[in-house]
Amino acid sequence: MKKYKTILIFFFFTLNLISQNKTEVYETDNYFIKYPIDWNLNSSGIGNTNFAVTSPLSSKEDGFSENVNLIIQDLKGMKFDLDRYTSISKQQLLSIPKGEILDSKRIRTEGLEYHTLTFKGFLENRNLKGKQIYIIKNKKAYVLTYTALEKDYELYLEKANRILKSFKLK
Repeated sequence: MKKYKTILIFFFFTLNLISQNKTEVYETDNYFIKYPIDWNLNSSGIGNTNFAVTSPLSSKEDGFSENVNLIIQDLKGMKFDLDRYTSISKQQLLSIPKGEILDSKRIRTEGLEYHTLTFKGFLENRNLKGKQIYIIKNKKAYVLTYTALEKDYELYLEKANRILKSFKLK
């Protein structure tokens, strides 16, 4: 009997791990991204985003859905490279109440150069923490942002990083 309980527990544990790793794919002509099946996709353009994927609320009292979103800015006719775009973005983040840049670095991988930074600030009566990735390609800026309540940032970071890393330009 004990052996069957152990097998049953292992089965449910494995099933839970498999369901946690299931993903949906959102694809356009220019990019695709994978996100957890239990997160919600909104591609309606809300808040000038091209898409936003939001975490499920953790309780009835939870008033904030951690999220990853993409904003694409057309840079035609502007003289923006990754350095200038990053510099201006940092200034904007520092202008947020309690705005602070916690980490900032340039990354080159698989023929792609991008900039990533971690920040925190006070918005809409909340202490928020986030991670942004800036990619400049074909005169467009692709800005991926993960945003969470500061106290919950680490809790969702692993899933957010998987989403961010799955983003691919075509």
